[in-house]
Amino acid sequence: MRVSSVDVVMPPMTTLARGRCTSAPAPWERAIGTKPRAATRAVIITGFKGRMGQALFTCAPMHPQLEVVGQIDQGDDLATVIASCDVVIDFSFHTATVAITELCARHKKALVVGTTGHDEASKSEIGNRKFPSCLPPTIPPA
Repeated sequence: MRVSSVDVVMPPMTTLARGRCTSAPAPWERAIGTKPRAATRAVIITGFKGRMGQALFTCAPMHPQLEVVGQIDQGDDLATVIASCDVVIDFSFHTATVAITELCARHKKALVVGTTGHDEASKSEIGNRKFPSCLPPTIPPA
């Protein structure tokens, strides 16, 4: 799936410093001084009870184009809420990511993987799916 630059809506950069969210201008705001049109994206956070899941949830209100529609953690069933989202952000655990990837691919939902510790087989399985996904290449193996 090819996404044009018109379809991509990037939120301003956000950092979590000393328990507080701060927002910096996004690159296009610094370059041209304007924002592209905003579109609301429904997001589910997996690994919600962890440090990164909590940080994402805390910072989400600073980005009106994002709406957290689900918070999933160990023991919860992503399949029951996945239809309500556009994007799943995974900060769960590396052993859960392949199953999350399969579910997102089946439901044609975008996936951003933030978990670490994936072995080469898992990275390959995640990367070979035909749906919008992001698995940073710098994630270290287990």
